[in-house]
Amino acid sequence: VDRLFHFPRVSFAAMAYIAVLYWDCKRCAGSSLSKKEYITRVAAAFIRVAPVYPFLAVFISCIFMFVISAFEALHLNLDILNWPIYYAVLYGPFSAVYWSVKSRVVKDFRYALPTSEPGRTTGSASERRATGYQAWLRERQNIPSDATF
Repeated sequence: VDRLFHFPRVSFAAMAYIAVLYWDCKRCAGSSLSKKEYITRVAAAFIRVAPVYPFLAVFISCIFMFVISAFEALHLNLDILNWPIYYAVLYGPFSAVYWSVKSRVVKDFRYALPTSEPGRTTGSASERRATGYQAWLRERQNIPSDATF
């Protein structure tokens, strides 16, 4: 029964990560990032992170050893660190999924060079990335959508 207590928290945290990551990726990629492509990227990142999850949790807890030492040296109350340690060690490794997906989306969609054929929205992934970049550039510089590069 005690094990089921953590399931709602973990599932809520996972859904929150996925929702915020989707919003963040859509903000960078615009309409060129489909839901299917997003889910594929999240699943691939999760598969890459899952085997190293325990090592990431241990690494995060080792960082807190230095924080605890600083608190002890300053004679601060160590009870303040209970919740940050708990949540950082339990949910912190999921941030590797967030960073992985976000960095790949930014690299693939936002900073690609434009193609020589403006207005072309279908085709290869590099053409879709260029279209996303053009949309982002138009938005940033207030250029009308019918303008060509």
